[in-house]
Amino acid sequence: MNAGPAIATPSVRQPILTQEQLTTYCQRIPFNVHLGIEVLSVSAIGVQLQLPWQALFSGSAARGHMHGGVIATLVDVACGMTMVAFTGRGAPTVDMRVDFHRGVTPGDLRAEGRALRLGKSLAVVDASIFDSTGQLVASGRAVFSTAHQDAVPVA
Repeated sequence: MNAGPAIATPSVRQPILTQEQLTTYCQRIPFNVHLGIEVLSVSAIGVQLQLPWQALFSGSAARGHMHGGVIATLVDVACGMTMVAFTGRGAPTVDMRVDFHRGVTPGDLRAEGRALRLGKSLAVVDASIFDSTGQLVASGRAVFSTAHQDAVPVA
């Protein structure tokens, strides 16, 4: 019986940066500060961030849902901060995908990033986005060019 394709699981490795160091890095990015993104934790499993609700995030006055662009941004930031926590380097996003699972009504969002591959030329990171009730509202994957000449150490 064919079990189907193997599912990749993240390798266990320790992050290079602490929560405090990642917070400092995250706050050096003006857009992250503008959005109010906070680093909640950094562990061998990955990174957790929080995005506090702001009325300007609304994408539909009739439905009261958050704009999809804000959610996609959070996927990108969660993946990027995870890559930085585990490599100690910032790098440009070269590809990203987001799947929206349900509408997001007012309330803070929690993002969880998990490093899948941290190679010499590319890093692949997944993110899951949860609403204030803990329901999965979006997920995504970002690929970063770690060999890119602009990939610079955090410190």
